[in-house]
Amino acid sequence: MVSGEAWARVRFERAVAPHLEALHARARRVVGCDGLAWDAVQETLLRAWTRSSLPEEPRGVLLDLVHLSSLHLLRCARRRHDHESTAAGDASACCADDPLVHVTDAETRARITRGIADLAEEYRSVLQLVAIEGASYQSAAERLGIPIGTVRSRASRARAQLRQWMDVA
Repeated sequence: MVSGEAWARVRFERAVAPHLEALHARARRVVGCDGLAWDAVQETLLRAWTRSSLPEEPRGVLLDLVHLSSLHLLRCARRRHDHESTAAGDASACCADDPLVHVTDAETRARITRGIADLAEEYRSVLQLVAIEGASYQSAAERLGIPIGTVRSRASRARAQLRQWMDVA
């Protein structure tokens, strides 16, 4: 014999399961990323579960709820970003007069410069274009006359070598 709550869960799962992909697609269009879209779907399902009942055809209600959940998650993410940016700005302002910060920054820049200089030319030129000048992989490939895949692999290897060099130095 199935308990009332277990039966309610089974009915709920049967009602919402056919709509999960549509819910995810709607949330993905609003938030622009899979992880946040699934978070919005989960929030929507929690809201729907706590309602007294779902309509016979719940698709419209669920799509409206997922849209609202997606907007809410976006607003929360923006507020968090704004708050963190403000806090980071305050922290950098308070440390601006600290001589240790200037010495540490200068030492780090010098170590990175030495590390880049120690890279093989093929890696250094790609890293210079992509990471320092901000060129796209396509632009770097055209400027260097090499395939875009080569640019990507060289940039990846250059970063890995530089990270390794920074860990050792």
